[in-house]
Amino acid sequence: GLGFTALGDTLAALGVEYDSDLALDIVSHIMDTKMESELDSTIDMSITRGSFEGWDNSLEFPHIGEFGNDFYDSISFRYNKQVKRMQQFGRR
Repeated sequence: GLGFTALGDTLAALGVEYDSDLALDIVSHIMDTKMESELDSTIDMSITRGSFEGWDNSLEFPHIGEFGNDFYDSISFRYNKQVKRMQQFGRR
């Protein structure tokens, strides 16, 4: 996997200074891709194995933006495709 230690190694391997604006852009892109992949993975596992027992779509995404849950609001905005799939198939 690409943990936080390997993230620094990745920047070094790319020859990018750790505290540069370019490094921040690269890290942002890597983490965005990582989050998208993790959401896809949990949804795909739900499709093949079923949702985890506590999954309740109506509690997770009742009305986006109305309950002040920054995490759900953020993923609903940034990963809308995954949120739609999650609402349909659940997550694991």
